[in-house]
Amino acid sequence: MYDLACKGRELSVKLLCSCLLFLGYTGGLYAQDYSEKLKRFLPDTLSEAQKLETLIELAHQYHGVDISFSTYCVQAYDSIAEVAGTPYDQGRAKYLLAVAARQLKKNSEAIVHASKGLEIFQQMGKLNNVAILQNFLATLYEQDKDSVQARHHYRLAHENFTKLGNRNWVGIVANNLAVLAYNFGDRPEAYAYIHQAIGILDSLGDYPNLMTAHNNLGDFSEKDKNFPQAIVQYQKVLAFPDSLNTESYLMAWGNLAWTYLAIGELTKARHIIDSISVSPYLANYPARMLSHAKLQSEYFGVSGDFEQAFSTYKHYISLRDSFEHEQEIIARKDAFAKYELAQKDYAIGLQKLQIQAKTRENQLLIVSLILLSLVIFLGWNRMQNRQKLAKQAADLYEQEIKRLEQEKQLESAQALLEGQVSERKRIAQDLHDSVGGLLSVIIATLERGQLPKAQSLMQAAYEETRRIAHAMRPAELDLLGLTEALNALADEWSHHDLQIMFEAAGDPDTLPDALAIQVYYMFKELLQNAQKHAEATHIWARLWLDEHILTIEVEDDGKGFDNSSNKVVSGMGLKGISERLNFLGGKLSIDTKPQQGSIFTAEIPLMNT
Repeated sequence: MYDLACKGRELSVKLLCSCLLFLGYTGGLYAQDYSEKLKRFLPDTLSEAQKLETLIELAHQYHGVDISFSTYCVQAYDSIAEVAGTPYDQGRAKYLLAVAARQLKKNSEAIVHASKGLEIFQQMGKLNNVAILQNFLATLYEQDKDSVQARHHYRLAHENFTKLGNRNWVGIVANNLAVLAYNFGDRPEAYAYIHQAIGILDSLGDYPNLMTAHNNLGDFSEKDKNFPQAIVQYQKVLAFPDSLNTESYLMAWGNLAWTYLAIGELTKARHIIDSISVSPYLANYPARMLSHAKLQSEYFGVSGDFEQAFSTYKHYISLRDSFEHEQEIIARKDAFAKYELAQKDYAIGLQKLQIQAKTRENQLLIVSLILLSLVIFLGWNRMQNRQKLAKQAADLYEQEIKRLEQEKQLESAQALLEGQVSERKRIAQDLHDSVGGLLSVIIATLERGQLPKAQSLMQAAYEETRRIAHAMRPAELDLLGLTEALNALADEWSHHDLQIMFEAAGDPDTLPDALAIQVYYMFKELLQNAQKHAEATHIWARLWLDEHILTIEVEDDGKGFDNSSNKVVSGMGLKGISERLNFLGGKLSIDTKPQQGSIFTAEIPLMNT
């Protein structure tokens, strides 16, 4: 009876936890009420197994239509599988959660789910599922720039697919291993893997992946100065129809042009560059557009047309900045996902400790009561032991809480360090690509004795250096302080058709340095927005702070607009301000009507800064 009661209690606890998780998904994770929508597909008459299969079908059906609802179905599947599903159902749930997290640009969360799924399938001995998850984990680590982990998991996947006799996947994974081996400087291993991949993929007729492999072999040959071999590999890619693998086709074109530039075949390079420029596929691949812009700049530089080289180089810089801005947004979202996941794990850890402590206390109490009914002395003795054990459990509980808090602090410090390293890399890349490129062109111009052009390019290099320095930190803040810097900005932008009045209160100059920089740029962007869109004659700019809130307000007497559309912020160029405020925990409000002016108010809670 006691064992039966314990099992029933354990099952009740599991069911209760799964219900709480399920309700959490419906109530907190999404704005839309998906619970009612899901009830239509899951009547009470269905068995648990039927519910699991229905949820899988729904997840696949809505994957390309509504990723949020698809993810919600996968999470519901995971909740049921935890209680009523087989180990295979639980492993599949973790894999599907990882796929959904990757689709939502949450790589860190995807790695956690995929690792749990891999562990389940390894315990079951499901070699095919293990190989698939090892390959999936390798791609996630590769996207996170963790080449060591990516190479490790690709090798395990290659080994397991070989055992299974799945030659197609062996070829695909060998292609990925070749690239990583070459990047690690292991050229013999890289060439061995790439030739294995080409042989297998060619024999199976997997031409899209074969095109990628030929591109990689061409890239290896070009870097090793074996230009004839590189040309042969790129031409093999171009021999296939471009519809098989459009991106590989564009890549082969661009790589072939770079090779011809390297060996001085300028006419052939120009012909390929012109062909790429009119390709209808180029606009679909931002990375290829960026590479093509750099290729054009390099060609004109080598050809001696420095004005055209400088013009195309500016276009390349503009594209690169836009592309990197999108990557920064994705990286920031992934960083927030890491933080949320760490908080979730911390909460789960505390909950487990509390349950364990409570369970241990109950068990000791039952033992004490039983012994007390037998003999008073033994009961008293057991009670003393229970108190000692409870104290030890409480001490262990406190130690575990301290350990989790220290881990959380360490993760926060590591995230901050990663952000600093990323910013330094971006500045170094700016100096290398923009100023370094301009200086190279200036040297070439001076060697040709073209002094006027060199002077013009030197002025451009000077302006680019000032742009980079100003992007890092506005000089006005150091010279004048925040209040005077904003006042000077308002005076500078005022003219006879537009009067800008600025006032400040609450001593904004006491703000932390990092926050002052953010305030300066948000203030500047709001003024630019009013100048560009409002058609106003007067702008009143205000900045004030109290004990808890920092407020930026920009009011104009312009034409105003209809604020009922959700596209106003992105349409009026306020996306950058919204992102800064989201990062600082603040919010932006807009009070406007057509022909009645506008008031933009940004509020930042100081406790979050």
